Amino acid sequence: MLAHADIHVASIARSLEFYSVLGFGIALDELVEGDVIRFLSKDTFSAARLVLIKTKYPGSMIELIEFQAASRLTPEGFMPPPHHGTLAILAPALDDTMARLRVVGFMPKSEVFDVTTPALRARVVFYRDPDGHQVELMEPVRAAASPR
Repeated sequence: MLAHADIHVASIARSLEFYSVLGFGIALDELVEGDVIRFLSKDTFSAARLVLIKTKYPGSMIELIEFQAASRLTPEGFMPPPHHGTLAILAPALDDTMARLRVVGFMPKSEVFDVTTPALRARVVFYRDPDGHQVELMEPVRAAASPR
């Protein structure tokens, strides 16, 4: 079972603004120092703020990692790993979610697609979060009731 997915962010505050619109709240907010942060930052930082966010529904979490500038150990810049992959998030009311994101300045990076397979019917749209991570919003579409 997946515990959480880690993503590096430039600003936890800005990321929380984006993810809160999608129904995520803070589960844990901690400052972590030491060897694990040096490992994650390739010996560039010694401290990071880690914020675990989750929805009210059972499931996995997202961990936002913001390296703390005051803890910089080396003068060279550090770039977190490239943004590969996609975070897929359920959005049961896709149009409403898109409207709320628009209010706080986030625009979709794709059109809304209708996806139909034998096992799935959904509407999906793609965004980029404040740090460029691709986020797929997915609204499952219920099949019409079959006549009995």
